[in-house]
Amino acid sequence: MLFGWATWGDFFTAAADSHAIYESGRIALGGLVSPFGAVLLLGGSSTMAYAVQAAATLTAGLLVGFVWRRHLALPIRAATLAAATLVAIPVILIYDLALAGVAAAWLVRARGKAGLPAWEKMVVAGSFLLLLDPRDLAEVSHVPIAPLVALALLVVVATRVFGSEARFGCAAAA
Repeated sequence: MLFGWATWGDFFTAAADSHAIYESGRIALGGLVSPFGAVLLLGGSSTMAYAVQAAATLTAGLLVGFVWRRHLALPIRAATLAAATLVAIPVILIYDLALAGVAAAWLVRARGKAGLPAWEKMVVAGSFLLLLDPRDLAEVSHVPIAPLVALALLVVVATRVFGSEARFGCAAAA
């Protein structure tokens, strides 16, 4: 109401037509973080991209639901939610990867004084290096850098959830 009905009408019209922009490849697909963007960058069809995105969104949602239902510690729940969000949203861009830093911080907090294991440190460090210029790297190499980083973070979180809940204060509440 603040901007007038015409402005809102234009906004909803643009939003309804935005899928055509993302499907067409008229934008730099290397800037998309989602599995949807990864499939398009790899040359897949928009139908395949939507199917892969639907599966990723469902899987990420199930992981978050599992973690919340088990009443795991807050750092694990928060890391899971942040990491799953990066995978679940179909149109998420590289600047939204700041959320990966939030997930990584929660993972570090979940470990406390024990710190991250060596393989997690390597994944986080490698991800940081790849994220220095993910869009251009993806456009040149045709490898979906940002979606791979988001997926790697989700794998780290899932490994923490399924592999070591009890050891690090993340056991389910009775």
